[in-house]
Amino acid sequence: MLEAFRILEEDKGIKKEDIIDAVVESLRSAYRRRYGQSDSVAIDFNEKTGDFTVYTVREVVDEVFDSRLEISLKDALAINSAYELGDKIKFEEAPGEFGRVAAQSAKQTIMEKMRKQTRAITYNTYKEHEQEIMSGTVERFDNRFIYVNLGSIEAQLSKQDQIPGEVLLPTIVSKFMSTKWKTTLVELTFLSAVATQR
Repeated sequence: MLEAFRILEEDKGIKKEDIIDAVVESLRSAYRRRYGQSDSVAIDFNEKTGDFTVYTVREVVDEVFDSRLEISLKDALAINSAYELGDKIKFEEAPGEFGRVAAQSAKQTIMEKMRKQTRAITYNTYKEHEQEIMSGTVERFDNRFIYVNLGSIEAQLSKQDQIPGEVLLPTIVSKFMSTKWKTTLVELTFLSAVATQR
């Protein structure tokens, strides 16, 4: 697991802490789906082994009303004679099915982080070239845009930014001026309006 974290951090630029947070949140969410609540869950990460351990935390009480949240003093004393009312006891869970659900959820979260990180890197690379002439190849058309491949991103040429009467053909390299790059708080998107240059 630690080796996988290292590779993701070095190759994809995703911090280990972000990956751990994604796994922990996925385990918590899967626990909630299985047991109907996540108030009693505790998740530990072992920095040395890279293992995650899921616990149900129960409070020692006189009378048990919810066995997922509480344990009787009598049962607690059978585990350890030092327990008192109000103490919290951790019981390790065997993740089983909810562990598999959590793994899939964590994978999706990490993949999304990778996509966002890739978009951020690409955006920062191309943002430096705003208002510069760039070479690109027309890839496809729709009713609103001509989509131009600029290398590692696809930019959009709107109809109003085209030179009247000019025909842009697929596979032919043309010159374009990058005029606008936008981002949102949610994710980086390339909403590039570009104008052709003769």
